Amino acid sequence: MKESALERARVEVVLKFETWRRRLLSPDALAKLAKDLGLGWFSASEVTGLWKLGLLRADFVLSDVPIEFPGLERLEGIGEESEYAYCDFRRIEHRPNGYGSALEDHDSIPLESSLAFHPFRVYLLYHVERTLKIGTSSTQFLVHEPGILRIAQHSLEDHKRWTSSIEFGERFHYWNQIAETASVAEPLTYDVIFRGAEPLPISTPLEDGFESTLSEMLATTGKAVLHQMCSDLAFAAERLDENRSVHVLLRLMNWRERERLKGKLGGTMHFLAMAESIRRSAERAFEEAWPEEDEIGPGQWFSGARKMLYGDERVFDAPRRLLRDYLTQLGLDFAIKVRCYVEGDTEYGALAHAAGSFDHVQLVNLSGNVAERRGRGLAFVESLEADMKSGIFSVVVIDGDREEYIRILRQAAENERFHGRFFICDPDIECGNFSAPELIEIAIQEYQKNALVGADLTSTKTAMLALASTVHNNNDLIALAKNHGITNVRKSESWGKALMELAIANPVFPVDDPRAGHQRPIIEAAELLIRMQGIGFFRSIAVERIDSRSGKTVQLKPAAE
Repeated sequence: MKESALERARVEVVLKFETWRRRLLSPDALAKLAKDLGLGWFSASEVTGLWKLGLLRADFVLSDVPIEFPGLERLEGIGEESEYAYCDFRRIEHRPNGYGSALEDHDSIPLESSLAFHPFRVYLLYHVERTLKIGTSSTQFLVHEPGILRIAQHSLEDHKRWTSSIEFGERFHYWNQIAETASVAEPLTYDVIFRGAEPLPISTPLEDGFESTLSEMLATTGKAVLHQMCSDLAFAAERLDENRSVHVLLRLMNWRERERLKGKLGGTMHFLAMAESIRRSAERAFEEAWPEEDEIGPGQWFSGARKMLYGDERVFDAPRRLLRDYLTQLGLDFAIKVRCYVEGDTEYGALAHAAGSFDHVQLVNLSGNVAERRGRGLAFVESLEADMKSGIFSVVVIDGDREEYIRILRQAAENERFHGRFFICDPDIECGNFSAPELIEIAIQEYQKNALVGADLTSTKTAMLALASTVHNNNDLIALAKNHGITNVRKSESWGKALMELAIANPVFPVDDPRAGHQRPIIEAAELLIRMQGIGFFRSIAVERIDSRSGKTVQLKPAAE
């Protein structure tokens, strides 16, 4: 990578963006940030010492007196006339004997008040902690005390070998470049990453001025190096904390809450923000989508997996409604996931008893008005479409005698205007789910439950059961009951609840019914409503569609077929 391109961008950021300069940290503040993010314990003096050695470059140096360090470039037009401003382009000096005791006398030139570091420079302190710290196991002293000296001696030799190598200086130079690339891109990405602003489309070209300088710098760096920087940051984040699903969740949080994170989890968020800053600026510069941060760390994604897991291939740009599948998988989606439309009070009472207590289910009582006059059928279809746009399943339970109602519903399913399921109770919820003897039993039980004075209805029950074959629909049941003095059988929520109580106790049709052994549709509907809490809407819509005849979901055929 040509140094001049990055150097020009760094100078321009310092000169043009006062808000960016205000975010720079003193050595003490940088040390505190590293501690807060679980990246190591450093003092302000140690941070300054690392700067003097060249392991840590500053983003801005402002002093009352000239500073003579090779690689500091004087900046004009910034600060007071009596001040000396510099940009830091130094390279670490190669020391064949290593860097042992290199900070022994660095306090003779205090510079803490002159140095300013971007928060992304904690990435260098992380590598100091990772590559130069000497330690033993927590129980080494208890296990074998003399072993501590041998471990220390081996560590000393390893550190001499590491710090005396050419690679030592090259790696710290590269790590500084990563921090610099991310911080230079930050004016373009800060509002999106740290303040929750909507990102501009990738196809939005970079403008003239600083954005042109940034684009030139990114082009000079090259896609391969930029990809490697993002990957290294993602691996560093994973090394700090391996809970990648939690990382995604936290990055979807409100930025104010994310800023409060401490410890290694906070450090992980910091490194991922650096990678995102590079990635978003590169996407604009090259006008192409790059892998997001959870794609470039350890592991590998197969094609389509992110959409199946998250609901969208672009997690951090996706509308929040598309991410409900992911939140559901974590058990964190408490919003409505399924809206169940029922034709009347009986259906409402039945399903409210079975599934109404679940927060992800909303029941809508249409009261038989769906296919009536004044465009109510159209309004119903619009409601189904609104569900689909919001990522909400639509489940409809209707009677089979509503021909116009069914026609509208099937047409909407054929045109893929909603996603979910519909159930047709033929001819109605009563006879479509229960045998005539069962309905007679429930009618008598409900009458006895509500009667003021208990009565022996044995003969009434026998007489009604003898006429069970005449019950073909709910109207027949009501007429039969009324003829035998059972006057409280009517469409109502309490009636629906009574039906569902029997269905829950006996989920399949009885042996004396032609449908014996098959599950009752109302039980199937209730179980589906409950199960939909764990079904991802966008995963489902990607592989299934509603069959307009049966109301069931069927698998989509692969394109090749």
